[in-house]
Amino acid sequence: MILEAITNFTGPLGPDRNSILLYAEVDANMPMYMEPLVTSRLEHLINIETVVKIEHRYSVSQGYAAAKAIAEAELARAEAEVAAREADCAEAKAEAAVLQKLQ
Repeated sequence: MILEAITNFTGPLGPDRNSILLYAEVDANMPMYMEPLVTSRLEHLINIETVVKIEHRYSVSQGYAAAKAIAEAELARAEAEVAAREADCAEAKAEAAVLQKLQ
């Protein structure tokens, strides 16, 4: 949810902590009393270098963004390979049906 708030932010700079909390309250329907949890999770993301904090603004680190893009590309490639195998199987079945009709 925090990463979603950061990536969906439309301002010229990254969102500040209050913008992230507002996103969590409005879009994710999170109760107000969960603010400490979101804040501690944000600090954790900074510590593991998933999120970068620059002058009280937050953005997704380039390393995390690159790793996510690679993972998404690998997933898309795997899905494409499965679809290609299914298409080859369907084509082979169609050819077998045509050959069976000819005999």
